[in-house]
Amino acid sequence: MINYFARNIQSEIAKKKAEGLLTGNPKASSHTDNFFSTISVQCLSCDLEQTFTCITDAIIYGDIKPVMADSLANEIKAQRASFLIGLSNQLEYNAFKYLFRNTELEHIYDSAAQPLEKTTISSITREYTYLLDASLYSISAAGDISYEQIEKAASLSFGLLH
Repeated sequence: MINYFARNIQSEIAKKKAEGLLTGNPKASSHTDNFFSTISVQCLSCDLEQTFTCITDAIIYGDIKPVMADSLANEIKAQRASFLIGLSNQLEYNAFKYLFRNTELEHIYDSAAQPLEKTTISSITREYTYLLDASLYSISAAGDISYEQIEKAASLSFGLLH
């Protein structure tokens, strides 16, 4: 889901770039771990307001088409299979399966289970709408940028964040 969300942000960035509203070439990328996911967006400080707008537009107006849901499910299955090939990952999975045995979390670490076996387009779309919950987000900024610039860009796009 996070990968697709990052793709939606990158699509919004491409639209702004085509309109000539961006000086640089912002990039959105995603990373998913066992317990959390992150989306990293890199941009020039002069493009911050437009980049924040791209992020909020992806959150509010982004959608998942059925064909994309299929590729999303296949991508997740391929990522999991690739992850489980590594010996250290297998050891980690087995350790967590042992630690969480006889709990509701045990099935998460069953390497034989097929991910997304009962997933439908409606369930994926429903999950995507959960991304509208602002409490899920944290913003970190680094580089040659002032707090005032970040605050202004955030208020123009995400609303008041204090």
